[in-house]
Amino acid sequence: MKYGSLRSGFGQWLLALAFAVLFSLSASAQDVGGTIAGNVHDSTGAVLAKASVEIFNTATGGVVKLTSNGQGEFTAPSLRPGTYTITASAAGFKKAVEANVVLQIGSKQQVSLSLV
Repeated sequence: MKYGSLRSGFGQWLLALAFAVLFSLSASAQDVGGTIAGNVHDSTGAVLAKASVEIFNTATGGVVKLTSNGQGEFTAPSLRPGTYTITASAAGFKKAVEANVVLQIGSKQQVSLSLV
């Protein structure tokens, strides 16, 4: 009799654990923002590593500051939906600006910034 009640209790515990895991997986899979990614290059198309990139949310005033990697690429994940202005700069170049980049939940916007 004790074995049967132990097995029943274990089964209930296992079922509760399975529901908890499934709930946490579905909750973490929900996107609450989007991604802005891109690259920075010069007028000849050569990549610019270590360029400064600022992603400005025009509605909230929030700014994300990044640096392009060795391939001139940058990525800003989990941004709030909204309209953004992206600015890139590097020593010896004029700033490049891409305005009115609209980001929606779950979307990824690709931006290419050319500095001259």
